[in-house]
Amino acid sequence: MNSKKKYLEIAVNRPINETFYYENPASGEIDPAGKRVAVDFGRSRLTGYIISSTEKLPEHIKKGITIKKTGKFIDDSPVFDIKTIELASWISSFYFCSLGQAMSTIIPSGKRGVTPEASQIFKDDMDLKKLNAEQNTAVEKIKKGISANAGESFLLHGITGSGKTEVYRHCAEFAVNTGKKVIILVPEISLTPQTISRFGALFGDRIAVLHSRLTPAQRINQWKKIYNNEVDAAIGARSAVFAPFKDPGLIIIDEEHVSSYKANDCPRYHARQVAFHRTRNSGCLVLGSATPSFDTLYHAKNKTINLLELKSRISVHPDPEIKIIDMSEQPSGGVISPPLIKTIKDHFKSGNQSLLFLNRRGYSSFLICSDCSSAIQCPHCSITMTYHRNREILLCHYCGHALKTPKKCPACNTGILKVAGAGTERIEDFLEKRLPDLRISRVDADTTSKKDSLFKILNDFRNKEIDVLVGTQMITKGLDFPDVTLVGVLSAETEINLPDFRSWERTYNQIIQVIGRCGRAEKKGTAVIQTMMPDADPIKSALTGDGEGFFEREMKRRMEMSYPPFSRMIRIVLRGKDLQSTENEAQKTASALKKYKPEEAELLGPAPCPLSKIAKNYRIHVILKGKYISLLQAWIKNAGLQEGTKSKVYYEIDIDPVSMM
Repeated sequence: MNSKKKYLEIAVNRPINETFYYENPASGEIDPAGKRVAVDFGRSRLTGYIISSTEKLPEHIKKGITIKKTGKFIDDSPVFDIKTIELASWISSFYFCSLGQAMSTIIPSGKRGVTPEASQIFKDDMDLKKLNAEQNTAVEKIKKGISANAGESFLLHGITGSGKTEVYRHCAEFAVNTGKKVIILVPEISLTPQTISRFGALFGDRIAVLHSRLTPAQRINQWKKIYNNEVDAAIGARSAVFAPFKDPGLIIIDEEHVSSYKANDCPRYHARQVAFHRTRNSGCLVLGSATPSFDTLYHAKNKTINLLELKSRISVHPDPEIKIIDMSEQPSGGVISPPLIKTIKDHFKSGNQSLLFLNRRGYSSFLICSDCSSAIQCPHCSITMTYHRNREILLCHYCGHALKTPKKCPACNTGILKVAGAGTERIEDFLEKRLPDLRISRVDADTTSKKDSLFKILNDFRNKEIDVLVGTQMITKGLDFPDVTLVGVLSAETEINLPDFRSWERTYNQIIQVIGRCGRAEKKGTAVIQTMMPDADPIKSALTGDGEGFFEREMKRRMEMSYPPFSRMIRIVLRGKDLQSTENEAQKTASALKKYKPEEAELLGPAPCPLSKIAKNYRIHVILKGKYISLLQAWIKNAGLQEGTKSKVYYEIDIDPVSMM
């Protein structure tokens, strides 16, 4: 008989980095550690994560304090173990959040119920394909890393169409056949069905799926299948990196360069960094991309990561033909140039499909007054509102504020409002008028908000029920449609002039990724790039295939400015509804940081963020730069800073930020 465990040590999702003790009304022979339980915390009812149980309260708890009892247990059996707690502790320390916030991020919400298993939705009969020499070399080296189980990491740098997925599949099968578990991450939920299909052919039902489009009950079901060792592989977007295999033998991060692997809310973790941590002493990490992040590529070239290259396409047809259209030479006012319209028609007549990419949803970027030239700005954010014609509203894509489209300019009350710029909705409308015989559809946040709507659109496109698909970044990553022979990039220069040191890298990557979506089967592809800046370095380099030269020029520019990968950064964003209070707090923060500033580090700011106001909150940032992240983290701790609210101002602490906006 085990002794009774009267008290429970519990972590809660609050920015307080300590655990709390509650009385266990159901104390008995079974240790409840690893379960979730409802607890009263202040005036709130929260989910508590039971870290441990004990017969006696620790000495630091004052005598005479009333110990609250827990509510009902959420789980019948444990959903986390000591490995999960260790991972949460590392996240808490590295990303400046509480243990409870980390636990809440790692463990999906929801209670077990009867739900369809997501891994049963998609089926595929793809057997493993024969590898070419480059693929085989990569597979054999990764296999050695898996067998060594010593924390080796690899960058699989393969051009689009070079067969990276087949390398992943061979390595995953090897890992599972040697008794190891596999985690496969994809950057977008849109890629999950395709990935399930490809790995389902290898592992059948022994796959779990983790992503945000599942219901809470589905997510916890999938989580428990992994925790109970009922599956060999877990597939999903960013949060799948936490899949509770005790020691994953292989973690694969496909399209590792994509910014969606970085969380925007506390804890602001990066899935790549978490994967490095989980495989640092055992297992093996594979990062794959046709356009690796320049940080990763730099470390691979400097041999801190093993570099594996796939330089040739697996199919025998020639590379896509690339055409550039200088929009300054085209008729004004056209969102799609006449040459691109003609090319779409030609590919349609040949029985093929087209993909058009524009990194901007809505009907137009904004409405501008014909008299006073004012653009309608969001009253809560420092950004213009996007016009959505279908709903006749102006919408802020940062805070969600919407207003009915006014008849006249609200600034001068006389001028007529006209559209400026183009969004995906306007492109769709334009094409429907110019090409009435073609079936047009679009993929963006507006058309994919309903459950399974994204999967349906992509499935219709795969089944050739759509001729032209217009989309935002969702269509640039990893999708494989054999009948897509034409891709178009509209307004290729959209990001170039943003005040962010990674804007050129992102522009280059997007163009290369979009080009890679065409001509993936036996048909030759064509890529058409529309831009007002054909001579800009990232655009020109993408079109001429000068990736190596662009990388070297970008590294030289960053080294001169001491930007990553030549430094590490922490960005502290202070946001508050009162500008004066936020500015005062920012000055206090800068003063505290200056007091503890290491000699070999740099402090920038405080200064308004490029997006200086979002959702009624003014935003001011302070940036720390230094060679080592541990130095910067210690600096913040010495200055007494932490994520959370202080004096009505919220502090965001972003380790290794991917955006400076």
